[in-house]
Amino acid sequence: MTMAMPCNVCTSITSLSDIGMGTDSEQLKSSIDNVIGGFERTQTIGSKDQMRNDLARVFVEYSSQDWDGEGALPISKDAYFETLRFIKGLPIYLDLPLPVISPDNDGEISLEWYRDNRHVLVVSISGKNSIAYAGLFGANKTYGTEYFAESLPPIILINLRRLYS
Repeated sequence: MTMAMPCNVCTSITSLSDIGMGTDSEQLKSSIDNVIGGFERTQTIGSKDQMRNDLARVFVEYSSQDWDGEGALPISKDAYFETLRFIKGLPIYLDLPLPVISPDNDGEISLEWYRDNRHVLVVSISGKNSIAYAGLFGANKTYGTEYFAESLPPIILINLRRLYS
């Protein structure tokens, strides 16, 4: 027998909880994965493939010690895999432009969404279940650090909506 359980931490269909049990639950997860795969090839979410490709390129290019000639740390595998989880967790209902994905000299990975020079959001992913963010929204600024485990921190989603509203 399969038991349905509500997901109180899901921010999107792409970040479903793994608390269901039984063969029906496994079939449902498989069906959802197939549906999500179809969405990821659409115009709205087709950018997820491009983001993953950009991330892989950045990881390969900047995964060696001193890549900038000034002592920069290599991008860690943990930061790479955590950024993949971040990309996967972006909700399908947000029609976002591609962020610029770049290395930080401390081994972290940054994603920057830029609307214009007064509307920017930068997210830095450490690989240690921590996301730092900074945003400029006209005359308003925001910044902070959030714990990142199973789903994207709500403040990140709020700031992405704020940037493009």
